[in-house]
Amino acid sequence: AMAAADDKEAAGRRIKQRHSEMQDTETKFISDLEKLNEMLTELQQDKKWKLNDNQKTLMQRTIDVVQNISMVHSSLVEAMQKLPQDVNATGVLQNVEEEMVSTHAHFRTLSTCIMVIVQKKMGGEVVGDRTVGNSPKVGGEKGEFVSSLMELLTRPTRRLLQYQLYLDEIANDADKLGDMRIKGLASEWSQGFKNIAGRVNEDVRTFQRRERVQLIAARVRAMPDGMTLVQPGREFLLDDGDFREFGRAGYRHLYLFNDALLICKPGENMLGKLMHKDQDLKFKHLIPLSKVSQPAVARPPKDASSTGVEQLPFFEIRDASGITAFHHKEMKTLQEWVDTINKAREGISAATPAYQLHPLSKAPNLQELSINLSEYVVVATDQEEKQNLYMY
Repeated sequence: AMAAADDKEAAGRRIKQRHSEMQDTETKFISDLEKLNEMLTELQQDKKWKLNDNQKTLMQRTIDVVQNISMVHSSLVEAMQKLPQDVNATGVLQNVEEEMVSTHAHFRTLSTCIMVIVQKKMGGEVVGDRTVGNSPKVGGEKGEFVSSLMELLTRPTRRLLQYQLYLDEIANDADKLGDMRIKGLASEWSQGFKNIAGRVNEDVRTFQRRERVQLIAARVRAMPDGMTLVQPGREFLLDDGDFREFGRAGYRHLYLFNDALLICKPGENMLGKLMHKDQDLKFKHLIPLSKVSQPAVARPPKDASSTGVEQLPFFEIRDASGITAFHHKEMKTLQEWVDTINKAREGISAATPAYQLHPLSKAPNLQELSINLSEYVVVATDQEEKQNLYMY
């Protein structure tokens, strides 16, 4: 009996200890978020890092997301203080679940983008716009700054996983005490955080497809005036740097988005690489999938005996400018691209103008122009006849 009583007493102490640790570590986590934003702001404003506009935009968006995460977790601190006594405290987690999922998923994606930028600036191992390997060993003040930044960027992800450990231990000790109320509260919070972590993992995949566009845009130079790669709703699907374009010299790096195909020229001579360290891709052309008139088709080599690109299989894509052929050594890769392009095309619904406002020179009379257009919005101009406006 005395042993059982001692076990219960020990379980009660552990519950108080775990509860206190949860509050203390949560407060420390919020402090770390503030420190992270200070470092990101410093990185964004320090001219020595030579960030381009796309990279600065990513920094600012990360700063904004970190502020949102801090606000959400501040409300959790208040709820944690009441958790053992207030049965309604569990409702707080339910109220902030959607925002926690959104902010943490977005942060995990953006933090990866920041790591890519910093690692590339420091001369670390980066393949394209993805992080691989470890950061280089850099000493001094700059090395300490980067090391601290990288560690802080991983902390929110680890934090989400810590809650379940604390809460499961509290639930187990509450069971030993026979306190079903505390056990129920701790179990419910533990399950809530488990659901949040699972949903964050799912949403990260979607966010990554969108944010990858921003990283790609940061690498591309010689863009036509007025054209921007980052567009609302645009998502990354595929990329490959081993394509050859028929009739063109050198390799082509193709990026497939859910609404367009981007063709770039990768690599240059040593001097060019030094001059364009960050922007290592040169824009060649962009094919909107909405302009592709026929499904993409994979075809066998044009001339297997040739020593040029004709010996490689290829896929064709047709738009208003004609047929463009891209050769690749792997037929399996070509088929994957063709299938993904055609699936993306099917997902694009071409909008039909509700009303076309003709130029004055073509209007038969002013009555045609005097109809009420207050509920329409101008969203497009005819690309071939710049003078036409389309009202939707």
